[in-house]
Amino acid sequence: MKRLIPEQRKCENCGFTNLIKYPAIFNGNRYPEYLRRILDGYIIECKNCGTKYPLDREIIILTENGELVIHTKNEKKEIKKKFQQYGLTYNSNKK
Repeated sequence: MKRLIPEQRKCENCGFTNLIKYPAIFNGNRYPEYLRRILDGYIIECKNCGTKYPLDREIIILTENGELVIHTKNEKKEIKKKFQQYGLTYNSNKK
């Protein structure tokens, strides 16, 4: 299960309005690519000028151990700890 939320975000650099979609809720075991994006800071890129900025949202992750609410701006160390507590695994090709 996943539910993508569309949102218009104005670029802080050029003012272009970007349409982004992010998962408001998803199954962490079925969509590990979203776990990786959260760990990497869930970066959004402006389609006009290429400026990159982090998504600032709460996301609900469904796990076998319950629901985990993560804020995308939390520190990576804190997010990794929560992932471990809830039994979530992700592609760890980056540190």
